[in-house]
Amino acid sequence: MIFGSFPAESGTLLEMAPRFLGCIATVLVLSSSASALDAPARPIELETPAIKKVWSQRLPGFVTDLAVSADAESVFFATIPDFDRNDGQRDFRVSRVNRSGKVLWSKKTEAQVKAVSISDDGKVAVFADYNDELTALGPSGKQLWKVHGPCRPLVMGPLKKVVCYHDDDAEPKTAYELLELGTGKRAGSFPISGDILALKLSSDARGLVMALHDANAAKGKQNRIVVMGGVMGGAQLGQLGEAYVGGVIVDVAVSSGASPNVAVLWNSGEREQKVTLLRGAAPKMEMTASEVSTTLGRGEQIEISSNGEQAFVYGNSVEGQWLRAFSGTPLRLEWSTQMSPKQAEYSSGITVTDKAVVAGVESIGELSRTSSYRAFQSTTGTPLWQTAVTREPGSYLYTQAWAPRRGLLVVGTDDAWLSAYAP
Repeated sequence: MIFGSFPAESGTLLEMAPRFLGCIATVLVLSSSASALDAPARPIELETPAIKKVWSQRLPGFVTDLAVSADAESVFFATIPDFDRNDGQRDFRVSRVNRSGKVLWSKKTEAQVKAVSISDDGKVAVFADYNDELTALGPSGKQLWKVHGPCRPLVMGPLKKVVCYHDDDAEPKTAYELLELGTGKRAGSFPISGDILALKLSSDARGLVMALHDANAAKGKQNRIVVMGGVMGGAQLGQLGEAYVGGVIVDVAVSSGASPNVAVLWNSGEREQKVTLLRGAAPKMEMTASEVSTTLGRGEQIEISSNGEQAFVYGNSVEGQWLRAFSGTPLRLEWSTQMSPKQAEYSSGITVTDKAVVAGVESIGELSRTSSYRAFQSTTGTPLWQTAVTREPGSYLYTQAWAPRRGLLVVGTDDAWLSAYAP
C-alpha cells in the first residue's frame, strides 16, 4: 500500500515529522494471523571451519563490560571481585590488554564500574562507575579527566566527543550529555520530558539515534525517534530529523553517512511486532508501507548495515534463538535462521559488520549446554564460520566486543575467562 500521509488517530503505520525521512518500509514480524512465513526457519548447520582462538586467560576477577578499539590493538575492560578464589581480586578494577592479550596496565577504581568505552584509535578509554563519576584514561592508564556522570559513556571519536547516555533515572530530564573527549568539558545535552528507551551510535561513530517515550504527549506523538549527526563540518552534534511510531519501541539502530537510515523494532499491539526502515532525510514527506504477517516470535534487538540497506533482528524466545534479515523497497524478509531450537537463559545478541552478522548462541541439550559464536553472510545468510567458547560448566556468555576491520572478537564469560578469536 502507498500512502501520502497518515492522520495520527487512524491507527496506521507511522506519522512522520515533516522534516525527516523520505521513504518508509515496514514489515510486520509478529501477529496472530497466518501467512506463508508462519513455518519456522530450518536450522542452518555450520560446516565451515571454526575461527582460531588467539588467546585466552582467566582473570583475577569477573568481567562486567569490555570494549575493543577499531584497530583491534586495545582491549579495555572492567572487573569485579572474586571472593571464592584465594588469588582472586578484592577490589574493583579497569584493565587494558593489547591484541595479543598482554596486560598493559590495571587500575583500581573507587567504585564498581558500570560501563566502558574506547576511542577507535585506542588513545582514550572512558568508564562510568556507580558513584556517578565518569573518568577518561590515556594509553598508559594516566587519568585525563574526571567529571560527574550518572550515565553510560559512548565515544564518538570522529567528533572528538563522549556521549554520556542517561540510561537510568538518575537525571530523568536529560537523554544524554555531550562532553569533549580531550577535556571532559560539557559541550551540550538533549532535554526530554519522558523516558529514553534506547540510544545507539552509528558504526562510523558520527551519528546516533534515540528512542523516546512520553506518556503525556499528544496521541500519535508518544513514541518518538530522533536522529542526531555531525553538523558544522562535523564538529558538533545536531538534529537531523525525527519520526513517530504507533507503539512502544523495543530497539533502534542507525546507519553511517550524512543522510542515515534508521531501523526500528516496535510493538504495534499486544501480539504484534513490526520492523520499520526509515530511509534518509528528505525535504518532502513521501511514505510507502508494506506489511507481512508471521508468527515467528518477538525480537529483542535490531541492528542495521552501515549503508542502511539491511535490518537484522535477533530473538531469544520460546521459538528458540533466531536471526532474520530484511531489505528492499518495500521491505521484505530476505533470510531467516533458527540458530538453536531452545531459548537461552541469557541473550547474547548480535553484532553487524559490512559483510557479516555475528551472533552468540547457547546450544542446549538434555544433559549439556555449549556456547559458540556464529557468523553469517549478511546478504544471503550463508554460514561463514563458528567457534566454540571456552568456559567453565554452568557459566554463560556475558559480554563481547568485535573489531570488524581487523577481525578480532573478544568474549568475556561469567567465570572470569577473557578470550579472543580471529578468523
